[in-house]
Amino acid sequence: MDARRQVKRQRVRGARGFTLVEVLVAVVVLAIGAAGLIQLFAQAQQQNDRRRSSEVARRLAENEVQRARSAGPWNVPAVGTPTRVDQNGVPDLAGEYRVYVDRDLLCDASSSRPNDTGGPPAPCGGAVARITVRVDHLRAGVWSTRASHVLYESGSDPATGSWTLAGTP
Repeated sequence: MDARRQVKRQRVRGARGFTLVEVLVAVVVLAIGAAGLIQLFAQAQQQNDRRRSSEVARRLAENEVQRARSAGPWNVPAVGTPTRVDQNGVPDLAGEYRVYVDRDLLCDASSSRPNDTGGPPAPCGGAVARITVRVDHLRAGVWSTRASHVLYESGSDPATGSWTLAGTP
């Protein structure tokens, strides 16, 4: 019995450091934690990229709305063509943003001006146009809409540029 106690005491006194199993368990726990952190950082980066592209697209759309207001809706094309731009709105064939600006003439009291379908104008008290601005972003080879603005303009004399904002839906 004394011999057994002495062996047990020697094992306890001589046992220093960690066993291989303890080290492996610690490594596995640390690896799982590190993998979780890496995933968290990757998701945060993706979310930050989406927010940045949405903010840039919103700014580009607002600039196009202001440009349409300044030019007057009659100068906005009835059928818009997409224009690729960089993040500053400068036309760029390799730009990662695509801007559409379209105009729909809804009503014009002037009998000399046909509506956008080519037909006679509907009777109304003044001119009303809807301007649609849409900005798409190219990411991983796929275009997705990041911002869209619809502007309704009305006025009695669109030729002079005296248009005022009627409201946005």
